[in-house]
Amino acid sequence: MEGDKDITGGSMKKRFIYLFLAALLLLCSGCHNGSHGEKDSAGKEESGTPETVDEQAAGEVWQDNTLDLYTGQFNRPLKPVQSEEDGEIRTLDYALEASRATVFVRQLIPGESQDSLNIVTRDGEWSSRNLKEYDLNLLESAGKICGSGGYVLVDLQFDGEGSSFYRFLTVDENLKVTGSFDMEEGWPEEGSPRGVMADGLGNIHLVTMSFSGWKYYVLDSQGEILAEVTEPSYDDPVLVSLYDGSIALYSHVEEEDTGQATGGLLWKADPASGKKEILGNVPADIWVWDMLYFTLWDEHTFLYADKEGLYRGDLTGGNPELLYEWVRHGMQPQSIEDLQVGEDQSISLLYKDVDGMNYLYLEPTAEQREIHEITMAVSSGQMGKYKVYAARFTKMYPNYVVRLEETEYNDTRLMTELIAGKGPVLIDTFLTGFTQHEELWEPLDQVLEQDGLPDELILKALERGKIGETLYGIVDDWYIETVITASVDRDDWDYDGFLEEIAARPRLDNICNARDSISFISSFFIHGLNDNYMVDPGEGVTYFDSDGFRRILHYAGELDNEDNRGYGLEAAGALKDGSMLCYEVSLLNPEDLGQWQTQLGDSLKLIGYPGRDGAHHYIVSSEPVAVRAKAPEEDKQIARLFLQSILTYDSQCAGALDIGFHMSVRKDVFEEQLMEMTFTSFYEGFDILKAMIDRERMKEDYMALLEQAVPVSYLPRELLDIITEELENYFSGVITEEQAIDHLKNRVELYLMEQK
Repeated sequence: MEGDKDITGGSMKKRFIYLFLAALLLLCSGCHNGSHGEKDSAGKEESGTPETVDEQAAGEVWQDNTLDLYTGQFNRPLKPVQSEEDGEIRTLDYALEASRATVFVRQLIPGESQDSLNIVTRDGEWSSRNLKEYDLNLLESAGKICGSGGYVLVDLQFDGEGSSFYRFLTVDENLKVTGSFDMEEGWPEEGSPRGVMADGLGNIHLVTMSFSGWKYYVLDSQGEILAEVTEPSYDDPVLVSLYDGSIALYSHVEEEDTGQATGGLLWKADPASGKKEILGNVPADIWVWDMLYFTLWDEHTFLYADKEGLYRGDLTGGNPELLYEWVRHGMQPQSIEDLQVGEDQSISLLYKDVDGMNYLYLEPTAEQREIHEITMAVSSGQMGKYKVYAARFTKMYPNYVVRLEETEYNDTRLMTELIAGKGPVLIDTFLTGFTQHEELWEPLDQVLEQDGLPDELILKALERGKIGETLYGIVDDWYIETVITASVDRDDWDYDGFLEEIAARPRLDNICNARDSISFISSFFIHGLNDNYMVDPGEGVTYFDSDGFRRILHYAGELDNEDNRGYGLEAAGALKDGSMLCYEVSLLNPEDLGQWQTQLGDSLKLIGYPGRDGAHHYIVSSEPVAVRAKAPEEDKQIARLFLQSILTYDSQCAGALDIGFHMSVRKDVFEEQLMEMTFTSFYEGFDILKAMIDRERMKEDYMALLEQAVPVSYLPRELLDIITEELENYFSGVITEEQAIDHLKNRVELYLMEQK
């Protein structure tokens, strides 16, 4: 493989320069105009190897790699074009044809609505056509006429006397009306159109949906009902165009007892009898909810797409042939909306991703060229956002692929590989630990050495990626851990001040919301080796035998831990009336602070955790992503380029859509996250209530927190284990207080001595 070669001398220097230039282009590709920098990015014609990295920088025309049996010729977001008049845009339907895709839209303008269709051809030509001339009242559904390039429109008409009926229009590819008919009042008897197409013979196929299930109709060109099929299912079937111009349906197969979907069925309705003609069963072992789409390649072969890629196989689902794998082409589809094969064996499809609908046109690969692929070990909790990052990276650099491998925490195999200098190039260090393995990681200071980039980032959050003064890892998001109060006069407290506040309130129902005694001690009195109540690493001494630590043990033992498990926003009342002193909060996203502001109003005080020199708020970053130090240099260069791409505006905006993403490390994206929050939700009894967020106040408080916050720090694992073990023995009654103090003093001081 290319990445395993030993590259030296002038060739290496040349590649490094190319990578550096490409990185500059990537980071300067501008993300402050919507998604312009992303959707207009592409690679130019390449040799297929990293020899010419500069040629893969952002350009004007998207260029796919040629790794698979099929190669993308065109891949564009299918977004409606808004007219110059102001008005909300709503998407009504999509249509996919052999050489183009269409989106039907409604623009809601005060006093009127305008329906239009926007067309993009596989050559990249856009056009928009207003449908006013057809005297439409309320367009309900629209779809294609298979094989002709025309469209069928279903419009809801009113007769002026309180009755309504459906009008069907067919138009050719030039949008000239070729047919029209009205259905009688009240048809269909129940339900409304959910999908429409016309086949090559001119018959119209319609799916309607109601509370009692769905119906499928086949109508001739004059509106006569040729077939009617009813199914008591609440899941819409999908109209599917076939290779021969006919139309089938794809629907889910459900278990009779449970109603659970277990597979799929591709079928037709016989216009003469209304009976089903089964074309193929979608096997349960390859069926995926909301992600699988089937059609026919020919009468003996399935063409289908799932969450991994595009396949061709027999009608039993066996012998699948991979035609196009999403990850290798920078895509992460969330659903497939339409798929069809052309007479020239081209393939067209519509797919949805985090950016919306996209039109992809594929042709058989004429000549495969090599790409460069690197691997990344990712924990399951981080997989969602890194799929997005990897997809965007390959879209910008088609010949580079970051393949994600989901790995379990404490995977012995992974650590064995890394220690041996092998394994993935990129590592989510949640899987391995970070600071204790400095020798395994490649320094990454180059990643931030771009003009203006440090000014765009929240550098405090990136401190998590440092070991000493060297950057070994990149983080993409962060949150704040702090302590709030509502009835305390103080604006600050150190450890002793915190203990004094507790002592001054003998009638407290509870001090805080710590889940147990050990959590109380570790959260409030231990903030790293250089800021804690009982250890002085510089002097090598401890204070476990002090009166203060004995008071800490007493308070920890008195916690009403059972009540603490039930606390949430309900604690607001206890904080206000002083029956609870303070509350630990993890502000994972803007809404979390908005909730407390709503509950506590002006009494909310963001005081912070007690510390040696006063209170602190802590910024907690995601686990860093590191690069394996002993990876081939070429792999490391691509890894650095990937990490740079994570920090771009577009990638951060896309990552922020993942449920596990907190606050962005980019200042501009973080501010947008703050201003996007309008309402907050909270429980009152069994009801979910909404309240308006004071966005300006929330932004002001968050900015103040961010300015004051310091990166979170932890005790070394070995030291934390010692303290936790002895505290567990004490609080479980295994040892006495004096024994616990003696054990802690001796063991911790021995540990400190061994570290000198």
